[in-house]
Amino acid sequence: MLTTNKTLVFFVLILLVQAAIAEDKEVYKVTALDAKPPYHLSIDELDEALGVDPKAEKPKDYVRVIYFHIVPGCDICQTMSKNVFETLITSFQEELKTKQVILRFYDIEDEKNAKIVETFDVKGPSLYIVRGAGGKEVKAKNADEIWSLVTTKKKFLQYVEKEVRAYLSDETAPAKEQP
Repeated sequence: MLTTNKTLVFFVLILLVQAAIAEDKEVYKVTALDAKPPYHLSIDELDEALGVDPKAEKPKDYVRVIYFHIVPGCDICQTMSKNVFETLITSFQEELKTKQVILRFYDIEDEKNAKIVETFDVKGPSLYIVRGAGGKEVKAKNADEIWSLVTTKKKFLQYVEKEVRAYLSDETAPAKEQP
């Protein structure tokens, strides 16, 4: 009887894992993501994957979503980058096309990113949401709750969407001023 129960538990576990994998594969319909995580895409590849209109000019009021990472990223960092990407592509398609929402990934160890890493005082992988108004970046928030939500994808996606929407509508708690 014990062997039957172990076998049943094993098969149920396999079914659960297969269902989770199948669910995750349906999320990404962008071919560039099949080859590499979003933070390995060039800016042009990223914009193309997000559906950004290359002719659209950046509006004076916008939200910039920045994911700072290290290459090669660990599984958690790769999951977070994919979840950020998924949130934006599923919840902000029109805003991405018109550049009201801009997504960028920066490797914090790459010397060419030293200025932006220093500006935000980044010490490790993190997600920043930045409000641009009148053509100038006026405030930024380290959306550090992603770390506590990384194991619950639905809550992670909801949190990122809520934070980006708050900055789009400018209904945010006071945040640090940017130079």
